Amino acid sequence: MTIWEIATNYYQYFLRGTRTTILISLLTVFCGSILGCLIALMRLSKAKALQKFASIYITIIRGTPMMVQSMVIFWGYAFMNDGQTLPLIPAGIFIVSINTGAYMAEIVRGGIISIDNGQFEGAYSIGMNHWQT
Repeated sequence: MTIWEIATNYYQYFLRGTRTTILISLLTVFCGSILGCLIALMRLSKAKALQKFASIYITIIRGTPMMVQSMVIFWGYAFMNDGQTLPLIPAGIFIVSINTGAYMAEIVRGGIISIDNGQFEGAYSIGMNHWQT
């Protein structure tokens, strides 16, 4: 069977796989971005417990391979629930979102702390409060 025959006979499966991959990618980037923003704000907060939790989360997630995280989350869930595993697609979305969230947290935190103090002073001088700034 030639590549052309494979492409013409099975193109609907390739299109379905492409659609599913794009959907999962968009969903995980969206969820990971929201999680990353929350974790970044926790890391920048004045509450020591939130800072510590965010720091540990980022260190562990960024410091381990995603395949290890996948195995721990997928099989750890099954271990805690009498062998009942998560459905594959939602498990993949959850795992990749958690991983993306750690990297996004550092990106957002780095962007926030790179703002010069003069920018904050300028925003305060025109009447903005801390959250608006």
